[in-house]
Amino acid sequence: TTALRDGSLDANTTALGVNGSFNYKNYLLDEMSAAPTRETEDARLLEPTSNASQELRELFLLYQQNVTNSYARKLRDHVNNYSAHVRNRSVFPMSCNNGGRWPQPPESSPYPIFDYAMGELAFIDGNPGGLRQIFVDSVPENHSQVVTMPKKSPPINSSDDTLRIRRSVAQSYALGGSMLVPWDIYLPAPTAPRFFGSEAEFGDLFNFVTSFAALLDAADTMPGYRSSTDRLQVSHTGHNGDGARWRLPTDTPASAGKQVNTEGWGGGVAVGACAWECLADEQCVAIFSIDWANDGCQLLYEPLQVVNGTLLVGTSYTFDRSWPEARARRTRGREGATEAGAGGAAKEEPLAAWTNVTLIDAILRVSSGNAGRTRTGWCDGNGGTPAAVVLHLVDWRNTYGTRDASNVDVFVNSTYVCGAALASRDATISVEAMLSTPAAPDQVGVTTEQAGGLTHMVLPAAAFDASWAMVELTCSDAG
Repeated sequence: TTALRDGSLDANTTALGVNGSFNYKNYLLDEMSAAPTRETEDARLLEPTSNASQELRELFLLYQQNVTNSYARKLRDHVNNYSAHVRNRSVFPMSCNNGGRWPQPPESSPYPIFDYAMGELAFIDGNPGGLRQIFVDSVPENHSQVVTMPKKSPPINSSDDTLRIRRSVAQSYALGGSMLVPWDIYLPAPTAPRFFGSEAEFGDLFNFVTSFAALLDAADTMPGYRSSTDRLQVSHTGHNGDGARWRLPTDTPASAGKQVNTEGWGGGVAVGACAWECLADEQCVAIFSIDWANDGCQLLYEPLQVVNGTLLVGTSYTFDRSWPEARARRTRGREGATEAGAGGAAKEEPLAAWTNVTLIDAILRVSSGNAGRTRTGWCDGNGGTPAAVVLHLVDWRNTYGTRDASNVDVFVNSTYVCGAALASRDATISVEAMLSTPAAPDQVGVTTEQAGGLTHMVLPAAAFDASWAMVELTCSDAG
């Protein structure tokens, strides 16, 4: 950008015909008229016809990024100055539309200049893994994300569609994000109708959020958090890396597996969403995608054969199906991060909460009143008890399996409820648990037991009638 302004372009750039008076629009029009064999005008615009065209396209994209970043920063400074001098506020919140995706690293885009972002949520990303990635894993600290309901090609009118939207709403608030009310929502082309949900379908969820808004705001961090890709390990990186990938169901010979489609959505799929799809399919041992940004993914049931020297761009991941409780037992009872393993693995906090049902996602949130805590971390340096502790349980059965009428066993690491100083004293501490749901918002007590540094409770099947159970936890010490 600076080079264009002061004329200090390098020889390679000027050789492409770029100078201070260069007009990229006219260049594209000339390229189009010189390539009459192209099928459509869009194709001519999007597919450079020569190496020079490709180089110019890359330069122009960089120019657009520079100009956009510069404008956003100037706007941010201007708004803050106006807010401070005229409105007597230090910061005036600003938002942008990021399509539900934060580029990595976030600093490579202008989005972190804004306080929060809004974006459309693909139907395939409407699961615990996709929403963890969108609301937590990829969002910079001190920023937040807002999304629409999960969207796909119309119609959206089945009970399964409604269930996925409801669970996505619940999961969004459990993760500290928020979702637009499913009303007057644009759906994808080709017909692009609007979706109007009813109060009977979604009203109880948003009434529930309103009723417990103060508690949801207070419990603002997630100790023992596990990312959406926590169970994945990269195996092959295809043409962009080691030249190998797992054999796919679409290859000849084929491997066992299935395709997870984007339901008409052109924005690709979050890696974490495919990780959850794999978790929910007991046959799945690995996942693969040709293009995460524009395509769906493949669930692989037998990653036994490797295709070498492949020209197919994409990444293969193996999936760790070890039971969360087994992982928690290796780390529970420890304050803060566990010691690094013999192989030099990074330290990680003990798992915060889990249930005996794989398809119920457990998310523990606590208040960040003590110094040293972060949005997804814990550093209880004072040994104190957090002011607010909330356990969210979102039931994804029926969407990804069959829900039965059995009670659900729930386990919580007592360290995050009582603080490290009290958590080891199972004999003297007690944890009060108050259950509420969108179907029954009035809090009712639940019996808890303490043993081995864990708080255990049993929730009735009816607690999940509305797919979302919320348990407020309070610790006390009789000793």
